[in-house]
Amino acid sequence: RSTLFPYTTLFRSAVLILSNLGPLLLSADDADDCLGKAVLLVNAAVKTKVRCFIFTSSIAVYGAGQVPMIEETLPTPEDPYGISKYAVELDLAAAKRMFDMDFIIARPHNVYGPGQNVEDKYRNVVSIFLQQLKAGKDLTIFGDGTQTRSFTYIRDVADVVAKAPLHPHAYNQVFNVGAETPYQLKDRKSTRLNSSHPRYL
Repeated sequence: RSTLFPYTTLFRSAVLILSNLGPLLLSADDADDCLGKAVLLVNAAVKTKVRCFIFTSSIAVYGAGQVPMIEETLPTPEDPYGISKYAVELDLAAAKRMFDMDFIIARPHNVYGPGQNVEDKYRNVVSIFLQQLKAGKDLTIFGDGTQTRSFTYIRDVADVVAKAPLHPHAYNQVFNVGAETPYQLKDRKSTRLNSSHPRYL
């Protein structure tokens, strides 16, 4: 429940933890957490006449090779995580058509910050680098390191999501949420891990 909008706004920002299974090996419990419980929340929101449902999705809905990833791009998710996120987006669109419940969908990317899981080798590159540093290993970079990523601090995402209901013109729309400045992975400024020596594969 939002303290700014008591009883009228529902935030769904839970993140599915893949339990170190990798992107293509979801257990039944994982799938239920990501999709089933979200759909139950949508149903409950409709029944209790929630004004606006705020859903934190993911750029995983776009799938691979869709560059640039812009909101007008047709999602073609390629793994269970992206598929389940997109399914919730579709459910919210259906709830709007059938019951006139507004929604706002945020699709964050490459989020890092306090509390993130750095033990899962399938997480984003920041988590992978931190895990390797913790283990005393060199940073592993596939290719020549010229591939680019934009990194987004968690507080910046949280602020956008929390303030979303303040902007009625954003209702029933999808927004990519994240930093716009790309860094090459070989650029030390992108990770500030100056004490490590990258190993290129």
